Amino acid sequence: MNNSDFKEFYPQLDQKGYTQSECTTTLTRKVGGELTADPILEDGSNCYWYNNWITKLGNKHDTYADYIEKLNDSLNGGF
Repeated sequence: MNNSDFKEFYPQLDQKGYTQSECTTTLTRKVGGELTADPILEDGSNCYWYNNWITKLGNKHDTYADYIEKLNDSLNGGF
């Protein structure tokens, strides 16, 4: 998201003087039921939700990129 997108989609925050960088958070991961500030690795190996996807739901051959793509499809009304 660039600055013009931020101003378009979040005009109230922009009017209050917030910047996009102040509103952006890093990806977090869940460890033992708690969210940590540790970033998720590129391969998703330390991502709680991805690990559940490949182990408990039987999607063992999906990569982290496949998981993100399917998650986005689902959120956008796909599947």
